[in-house]
Amino acid sequence: MVGPTSTWPTSYNAFVCAGKPSNDLVADSAGAKNERDVVGDATFPAAGWATNATYMFIRLRLDGTPLATGGGAPLQPFGWGLGIDTDGVLSNGYEYTVVVNGINETVKLFRAGVELAAWTPTVALPGFAKVTMPTGDGSKFSATDDGYLEFAVPLADLVALTKNDPKPIKLGKVTMWVATSANGVALDKDYMC
Repeated sequence: MVGPTSTWPTSYNAFVCAGKPSNDLVADSAGAKNERDVVGDATFPAAGWATNATYMFIRLRLDGTPLATGGGAPLQPFGWGLGIDTDGVLSNGYEYTVVVNGINETVKLFRAGVELAAWTPTVALPGFAKVTMPTGDGSKFSATDDGYLEFAVPLADLVALTKNDPKPIKLGKVTMWVATSANGVALDKDYMC
């Protein structure tokens, strides 16, 4: 399967936290620096989403490039992702994660840590992830240029792979948040909002 070719969005809806555009401070999580540091404020939201008939697109604003040294593919050996809550009970965490894995260059869907799907490649074209450095909107939360890591997930796969679960993904009826990862699997570093 190949990723989107010319269908990447040109604009995104901001994730909203407590009624305001998603935000995240610079260097607010130990071990989450630069490419693993989600950053944002009311002017430059930390994360955004968009959809078309085929894909859900997620965009993270990072305090550095997620690309490997030298600025080219592959990605650095970390992860960036999305937690998806489908039962409406935020106190028990999320039921699914979608993680861009820079270690093995895949975008993966997990349910409770069990891999349900993997889409490859990431930034090799046409892939399921895209990096824009710098962002082009003037954001610079520290000494380094901010960048975007965008990723795409096939909507049909999200629904089909979870439809028989007790808490399936139902488009339009989920709560989502973004985070980064030290190992490309678990969302364990910088959480937005």
